[in-house]
Amino acid sequence: MLLCVALFAGCILPKSELKARPSLRAVLGESFRLLGNRCLLAGLVASLGSAFGFGIFVSFLPLHAAAYGLDPAQVGFVFAAQALTNVFGRVPVGMALDRIPLSRIIAAGLFCFAFGLSAIGTADSVVSLSAWTVMLGGGMALTYTGVGALVAKAVPPVQRGLAMGMYNSSVY
Repeated sequence: MLLCVALFAGCILPKSELKARPSLRAVLGESFRLLGNRCLLAGLVASLGSAFGFGIFVSFLPLHAAAYGLDPAQVGFVFAAQALTNVFGRVPVGMALDRIPLSRIIAAGLFCFAFGLSAIGTADSVVSLSAWTVMLGGGMALTYTGVGALVAKAVPPVQRGLAMGMYNSSVY
């Protein structure tokens, strides 16, 4: 299935212009120069911080849930609540980005993320855990979609690929 998707993408994606392959030294130099872009740096910090928070969520939610007697299926439901909110929230967030300032979207996302992650510690049932993980997923949708748009706006086209690579590295 994945092979079919890869072949399909290879056939329909546009060809890009081939450029001279830069040296490792040039790439590193450009990376450090890009860190001087305050908008990009703010986006990278927001992404990296929330990625650490997500790591905490993934690592400790099963332990917290087990302490309250949730079975593996219920824990899976809680994870699904977060993931589905994150995935399906990104399209409406993208539409909102055309009308609402990026800074507000990203700030709201980080607030929802932090509040949802913090509130998970107070949850004692599958319903309360799911509610807080929906807030966490919504915060991720707001933050990551907003930061992606920020990177596209804040960086010149010739450096956009490098900047997007830096952004995606900060997410993981």
